[in-house]
Amino acid sequence: MGVSIQEIIDTIKSMSVLEFSEMHRVLQEEYGLKEVKALAESASAKVEEVLNPLMGDETVLSTASEKHDPEELEVVPVSKRQPSVPEKVAPNPERREPKFKEIPQVELKQKHTENGIPEFPTKTSPNPQRRAIKDEETAQEAILKKYEILPRSVRTSQPETKAMARFDLQDSYTNANDEMVCQVCQKEMPFRKPDSTHYFEAVQFIKDLKKEYPQNYLALCPTCAAKFNHAIYTSIESLRKEVETAETLELPIILAREACTILFVETHLLALKAMLKVARQGEQSPGDS
Repeated sequence: MGVSIQEIIDTIKSMSVLEFSEMHRVLQEEYGLKEVKALAESASAKVEEVLNPLMGDETVLSTASEKHDPEELEVVPVSKRQPSVPEKVAPNPERREPKFKEIPQVELKQKHTENGIPEFPTKTSPNPQRRAIKDEETAQEAILKKYEILPRSVRTSQPETKAMARFDLQDSYTNANDEMVCQVCQKEMPFRKPDSTHYFEAVQFIKDLKKEYPQNYLALCPTCAAKFNHAIYTSIESLRKEVETAETLELPIILAREACTILFVETHLLALKAMLKVARQGEQSPGDS
């Protein structure tokens, strides 16, 4: 910058201790503690003698005079330091990059409360500029993706059977108002695809059968499908017995630690009963695979 060491020393000598502290705070906030110390180490010994006490050394500088020479500064041991009240100074907006536009918390909380949804978490960065630099450094250290060809077993018979199941489910669980209903939550499927048909998940019901059965699928919304696949607390054998002994169109099931009900149309439940009867007979026959 073309500034000599002597000019730096003269500037420092004209400062008060409070001004030293503010200068150190601004430097540390803008460049980080390591960079400030590195700057001090690159200066002359005289500058280090004045700056080091303000950067965490074992002693601090104290004086009764507002302006002083370094020789007049009094050295105070760490054990005798007096606690000081931190002074909050408003940062210079020109020193930092602008943050993302924030939604007022009162407005956000009111919006969530009115809609009955949980409050959205907030996590801001005190220094977006330094955070961006750290994030870029982390991204630079990311490893390359690796690919390997591994032998695996693929269920090739399912796609055709599942396609048949989807057609039957869409026809069975779409009501007279053209609303397709989830068998667990009994709500309309959340959205329609560009072709105007409902998006839904065709989820395999009894998962340990040896054969592919189109009737062995449920029509579920994405949320209930995820619960059925990843948070089911009812055993497969219990599901079998519930279907085989069902006297109503409702079957009890526990999903995500909650008691739920699977609702069937009559034709679907009858097809499931017939399927399980055939499957039981096949399991009891040694020659049936």
